[in-house]
Amino acid sequence: MRRKIKRRIVWVSLLAGLVTVLVAASGVLFFEILLPSRDLAQTNRETLNRIRCESVQKLSYTGESRLCDVTTIHNDAELDSSDFVLTKDTYFVLLASADLPRLPLATVDLAFIRQFRQPTRVEMPDGSVWRLYSHPSEIKGHAVEVFVGHLEMAPWTHVKVPATPEIDQLLKEEAVRLLGALHIEGSVIRAGRLRTTLDTFTIVDGVSGRVSKWDNDVPLKLQFAGPPAAGLSRSQDDSRLYLVTTDGNEGLIAISVHEIGDLWWLAAYIVAAFVVGALLVYIALASMKLGTCGGWRLTSWQHSW
Repeated sequence: MRRKIKRRIVWVSLLAGLVTVLVAASGVLFFEILLPSRDLAQTNRETLNRIRCESVQKLSYTGESRLCDVTTIHNDAELDSSDFVLTKDTYFVLLASADLPRLPLATVDLAFIRQFRQPTRVEMPDGSVWRLYSHPSEIKGHAVEVFVGHLEMAPWTHVKVPATPEIDQLLKEEAVRLLGALHIEGSVIRAGRLRTTLDTFTIVDGVSGRVSKWDNDVPLKLQFAGPPAAGLSRSQDDSRLYLVTTDGNEGLIAISVHEIGDLWWLAAYIVAAFVVGALLVYIALASMKLGTCGGWRLTSWQHSW
């Protein structure tokens, strides 16, 4: 009978552990997915409402036939805008977060950056004018593209700095210097904290187009196998798990991202919830005096099992 009681305590404890896991998982679902998804969708709507686009003659290099004003977003320090805003036709980046370089959605159109093997003046769909340069190289046999830029002018700033031969030389020198700060881990290009005197830079895998490191709001075109689907989706960078919300209007795509957490930490959290829940119930049941109830015989912790 004592063994039977002990088995029942073990089974009840295991059931309590499973219930604790369900509660813990429900907490993650509510606080890390349901609530953030609502906020991300609201952020996308507010961002899209701030941007006005008009049709123009197709721009060289980008192929975009829309000019979109993002001045109010750049000049509003209080606005929490979407992490990515792209043009719907060409996937040109109007806004991008430097904190999210290695998500699968951050895949560069390599044909675009390979146009700039020499410093080139380019008019962008957001009204800015850049001097762009790309430098191809290899690290341990792995193809790398270093893409750098100098901002000549933009609607959201009153400063105009036309390119000069000295700036063109600086673009080339900085691209080589940034290249020297890179290394390969497995098949992934890694970079520490990169600093540059230029206005923007991007480190790109020369085969896949995956971004290793980039600056905020880089003047790039991304590539997708198909148009990004509206609504919620999941993305992953190594063991980091992200919630992605995509919205759009006639000419733009807005994407906001929330980091759910590290998969290993989430797994440890679930395991810990099970162990703690089961252990607490086991200790409580084993320590209390049990009377005859549903076939349980009177006993106490003072008696040996």
